[in-house]
Formats: sequence, structure tokens, C-alpha cells
Amino acid sequence: LTVRIGIVVNTANLEDIAYYNEQLQAINKMYANSVSIVILGYKPEDDKNNTLDGVEFEYYKPVSIIHYYKYLKDINIDLLFVPLIQNIYNATSESYKKYLEAGINSIPVIAPNMNPYNRVIRDKENGFLFGEPEDCSREHFIPYLKNLLQNELSLIKHFGIQAHKDASRFDFNKNNIKVISDLYS
Repeated sequence: LTVRIGIVVNTANLEDIAYYNEQLQAINKMYANSVSIVILGYKPEDDKNNTLDGVEFEYYKPVSIIHYYKYLKDINIDLLFVPLIQNIYNATSESYKKYLEAGINSIPVIAPNMNPYNRVIRDKENGFLFGEPEDCSREHFIPYLKNLLQNELSLIKHFGIQAHKDASRFDFNKNNIKVISDLYS
């Protein structure tokens, strides 16, 4: 059984991705046959620092918002990782829409225990939060993921279902997404 961990990459989060580069490489080494890193939306031509250098990943090119929700579903990821650095920009500018976007497709999110994700994710109830709010650095990610994969793998699907229920309560549901998508079809 291969666990597919998705990461949405864009020019706004390249610094966050670079911060986790060593951890992503460690995942490649530790779980070469059982975990796939799936990168969505990355534009290598816009990445002057080669942020994903040394990381093995499955690549899915960027798509328009018109196709994004179907795309997110079709790539069959089990978990969406939202890598964030603890800084003012992320604390004030990051929204929890990735949680909702993943949740509508029953995909749970794993993120640092910081704003805004710790306002919508309840650790091991509807997603996964690593670290403590005052210290949710990258050093906590691998031990948390290792425990999840070794001891709590069955929770991923269950929390994806709970994330779906949560996303639906935000009126972010499949019917609304279809209406929006149909406007552009």
C-alpha cells in the first residue's frame, strides 16, 4: 500500500517548500516503496532556487481554477501536506481554503500547529497538526508522520471523511463546486 502525500506548490509558497526540503528527502529515503510525494501546480521555470532539489516526486502541472477541484480528486492523494514557516506572512495571510478544498474530496490535511489551520483542524479528529503552537517547526514533522504511518494509518481515510463533513458545513460542497465549474464549462 502506497500513501500519496500531495503538496500544492506555487510561487507564493516556495520559501515554505524549501524549508521542508530535507524532510521531503528524508521521506523519500525512509519510505521509498510506501510513500509517494505528489507535487501539484509547480512551475519549475518560476523556481529560481530549485526548491525541490534532491526530492523525488510525482509531478502534476498547474491547471486553471475551472479544473482544479476535479484535478484534486483525480490525482488520488491520501493526505495533503501544507508546509508553512512560522512567520508573520503565513500567520496573517494564509487561509484555510486548502483544508476546505481537500476536505470536499475527503482528503485530510497535515499541517503545522499554527494559524489558520489550528483553528479548523482538531488534531486526530478531522486532520493532523504537528508540533505545538509555540514550536511547530519542521523538526516535528518527520516524527509525527512516522507515528502516523506506523500506528495510525487507518485514521487517514476516517479523518478525510470528517474533513468532508466539515467542508460541507462551510457550504463548500460538491454541488456548489459543480455550479461554479459549470459557469466556466
